[in-house]
Amino acid sequence: MGTDTTLTMYRAELERLERLTIEQAAEYLGMKKGLLYNHRSAGTGPASYKLGNRVMYDRRDLDLYIARCKAATLVGS
Repeated sequence: MGTDTTLTMYRAELERLERLTIEQAAEYLGMKKGLLYNHRSAGTGPASYKLGNRVMYDRRDLDLYIARCKAATLVGS
């Protein structure tokens, strides 16, 4: 199995999941984990919550965040 196939399968798995870890959420959004942590700390990122000692994101909240970013970019164009 090639790298491209493995990456495609991983991304398909992220699409299927409803709850993602911060690592998975960063991959889903196409950003570095550290940047997502920074957005979380500043209150400018997608909605997140703690489940035990892990930061979690619901995929629908990530999709809403993407839509907000897209709308803000389109308005500023």
